[in-house]
Amino acid sequence: MVASEHPYPAERFDGRGIVICAGGARMVTCAWVAVNVLRRVVGCELPIQLWHIGPRELGTVEAAMFRPLGVEVVDALQLTTIWPARTLGGWELKAYALAHSRFTEVLLLDADNVPVVDPAFLLQTPQFADTGALVWPDTVQFSRESPIWELCGVPFRDEPAWESGQLLVDKSRCWHAVQIALHMNMHSDSFYPYTHGDKDTFHLAWILAGASWAMPDHPARRTATGIYQRDFDGRLVFQHRSTTKWQFDGGNLHAAEFRHEAECLQFIEELRAQWSGRIDALPSRSAADAEMEDGVAGVRWFRLEPPGADCRLLELLPGNRVGIGSSRVDMLRWYVRDGVMVLGGTDGELPPLSRERGDPLSFSTIDGEHGTRLVPAPEAGRDAVGVTAAAVIDLFADQGAITEEVAVSTLATLAEVGDLPDALDRARSRWQHSADALRLIERVARRIGLGRAMVDLEVPRYEWRE
Repeated sequence: MVASEHPYPAERFDGRGIVICAGGARMVTCAWVAVNVLRRVVGCELPIQLWHIGPRELGTVEAAMFRPLGVEVVDALQLTTIWPARTLGGWELKAYALAHSRFTEVLLLDADNVPVVDPAFLLQTPQFADTGALVWPDTVQFSRESPIWELCGVPFRDEPAWESGQLLVDKSRCWHAVQIALHMNMHSDSFYPYTHGDKDTFHLAWILAGASWAMPDHPARRTATGIYQRDFDGRLVFQHRSTTKWQFDGGNLHAAEFRHEAECLQFIEELRAQWSGRIDALPSRSAADAEMEDGVAGVRWFRLEPPGADCRLLELLPGNRVGIGSSRVDMLRWYVRDGVMVLGGTDGELPPLSRERGDPLSFSTIDGEHGTRLVPAPEAGRDAVGVTAAAVIDLFADQGAITEEVAVSTLATLAEVGDLPDALDRARSRWQHSADALRLIERVARRIGLGRAMVDLEVPRYEWRE
C-alpha cells in the first residue's frame, strides 16, 4: 500500500478552500448553520465546496439554498464516473472529497463544526508552512493491543489520535498520505472494524506515508455539545457539535459557553422559513421540461391568481426554489413536469397548473374565468416608482448616503403616487441579509398600512457581518 504512490497531479488542483461533506436532512441543517456562521458571522471569504452523494442526499432545492452564500455544490456520485469509488458512504466521502476537491490547500470541515473565528488565518501559520498539515487531538487514542497496528504493519505509537472534525492539508506536499487515506476509506470494510470510522485512517495514512504534521499542544476539551479545539496560541477556534447536532425542528441543547449560539439558532429559523426539513428529490423531467424551467426562472416574477382570493407575487428562482411569496406550508419549491407547473410546500403540492394556449409561460388549473392562474409579472416593481424606491433603499443600505428617517419619509411619499408593495418585496429579496435594510422596509410597510401582512420578516437581533 505504501509503495503504490501516484505522482501529484498538479494540473487538477489550484488555490485554497473549505470542503464540507453533508448528505441527508440532519447534516444539511448542520451545514447550513456552519456555512452561515462562516460567511455572515466570522466573515470567511474562502471558497466553499459542499459535497454529497446523489440527489437523495441533497437535491436541487437544497443546492439552490446554498448558492447565494457562495457555495459550490459537488455531487460525488457524478464524479465516480471519472474517479471511481469502491465504497462511498458518509465517512468514506470525506477522504474522497479531500482527494478530489479542486483545491490544493483544503480545510476539511465537518458539517456540524461551528468555527469561532475565521479559520483562514490557519493557512498563514508557520506550523502549516513547515509541515503542510495541521491536525487536532482527539480525547481518546489507540491502545497498544489494537489489531490496527499489525494490520497496517507499523509499530505502536504512544501519541494522541486525530480528531477529524477539522483537518488542514496541502495536497501538493501530502499527496502520498492523502492517497493512502483514500485507499483505506475505499476499503472501509477492512479498516473500519478496527478504527473509529474515517478519523483514524487519516492519522494512520500520515504515519504510513512518513509525512509530517503539526498539532496544537492544547488538548481537546469535551463539552455538553461535543469537542472544542484551540489553535497553537490557545485560542478557541472550532466547536465540533459531535454530541448534539443541530435539530431542524428545535429542541437544540442550550450551552451558555457555546460561541455564536444565538446566531446559529437564528439561522435555523431562517432555514425553516424556506425549506421543508426533508430531502425531496424532484421527479425526473424531460429536456423540454428543463427548457421550460429555464424560461420560468428567466422571467422570475409571477403572480398567482386564485379564484376569490388576493393575488400573490411569487419569485420563482433557479434551482426550483421559491423566493418572495414563499411559505413552508404551500410554497417552497416549483418544477415543470410534462409541461405542467407544480408548486408545493410541507403540506403537499397545489393542484397542477397546465400551460395556457398561446402563452408558453402562463399556467392555469382550468380553461375559463374561475381557475387559478400563474402569469408572468416582469413589470412588478419596475415602474418609475419601483426604480426610485430601489434607489432610495440602496442609498441608505449600500452607501449610507441618506439617513433612515429621510429614506422612510421619501418612500412613504412615493407610496402616495405609485405601487410600492412590489418594490418593497423586491428590495426585501435583494437585502435579505441586511438588518438595516430589512428594518427600513418594515418601517415603511407599517407606515403605509401594509405591516407584516405584506412584509413578513424577522429583523435579526444581532449584527450581520457581510
